[in-house]
Amino acid sequence: MNYANLDRLKILDYLERCGNEASVVDIIAYSGAEKLRVYSLITKMELNGEIKILEKTSFGAPIYVKIV
Repeated sequence: MNYANLDRLKILDYLERCGNEASVVDIIAYSGAEKLRVYSLITKMELNGEIKILEKTSFGAPIYVKIV
């Protein structure tokens, strides 16, 4: 079973339920995805063109994301 893919689908489902955009803190809290996997999945999803990062911290961590 591919848990990373299941978490990816949970993140996409949560974003769709929230009007296609949400903060990463809310994704971690409410999507049901494993919280230790969320940041790496968001980075992979951005590289694949599935989502767009709208806001980042000064260190480059995503704060707010949107489905493309």
